[in-house]
Amino acid sequence: MAAVKRSTTVWLYPLGPEHTLPMFFDVLFFILIFVIGLSLGMSDGFLSTVAFLAAAVAFHAVQMVFVFVRFDDTAITIARPWRGRRRFEWSQIAGLVYTHGVDTGNYRGRAPYRLRLVLEDDAPPLGRFLTDRELERYAKGPVVMALSALESELHVGPDRPSVLCEQRVYALLAEHGFPKPEPYALKFRTPLYTPDELRLAQVADLKRWRPVTITHGQLVDDDAVRLVGTVLPELARECGPGPTGDHEYGRYATFLFDEQDAADAFRTAARGVIPAHWTISGSALPDLAGPR
Repeated sequence: MAAVKRSTTVWLYPLGPEHTLPMFFDVLFFILIFVIGLSLGMSDGFLSTVAFLAAAVAFHAVQMVFVFVRFDDTAITIARPWRGRRRFEWSQIAGLVYTHGVDTGNYRGRAPYRLRLVLEDDAPPLGRFLTDRELERYAKGPVVMALSALESELHVGPDRPSVLCEQRVYALLAEHGFPKPEPYALKFRTPLYTPDELRLAQVADLKRWRPVTITHGQLVDDDAVRLVGTVLPELARECGPGPTGDHEYGRYATFLFDEQDAADAFRTAARGVIPAHWTISGSALPDLAGPR
């Protein structure tokens, strides 16, 4: 028996910025039917104008039916009026990012944010420090939803329809392996690493430190804890000066050096004391294929 395909649809009409583009077409539709009505000899009096406005409101409601995001086991489908539906397999998606752009059509006069998908073909290099201008070229993916502000629950009640709508989208994205980005524009969030892990790697890249990361996975005994917490830091200090390293007992330990010779010496010395199944890399990010 074939497995049942689960599907969840979230309509985005509670989100104010999502109405901006449909409202533009509402105005065009109103002008069109008004001109056609006058050309057919209809009066331009109060009742006729109200009828035209009612038609434009109905037209807006029809457009908003096509403003939704659909989640299923294999893909996310994004629908917008006049743009059709676009479906992206989860395997095509590298992560999420917010962008921030002035939208003069927003009735509140705000500059809304957009939560976008970052596709695998356009993903930024992980661990590299990039300026905002450099990051912009990686933040042009399809829009999941438009937002008046980030962290909306901080500004309005958590039971507001718009907040509930946002939270529902975030929860479904997280359910499919894509956690919510940090509340800043152009902060790419990948499911592969935590924001703190990426931040350390980006700082190391910016300052041109030479990292050495030992991925050890779960530490199962006191000897392993002593090795990571005491022996390896002592080896790092002996091999050469450098900034303080970082470690997270559950997965990996990262050591940073000012010179490549010091990093190479530490790698050689560390290889002689760590278990054979622990991995060593010249990156500030842990080895995803290493021990768990």
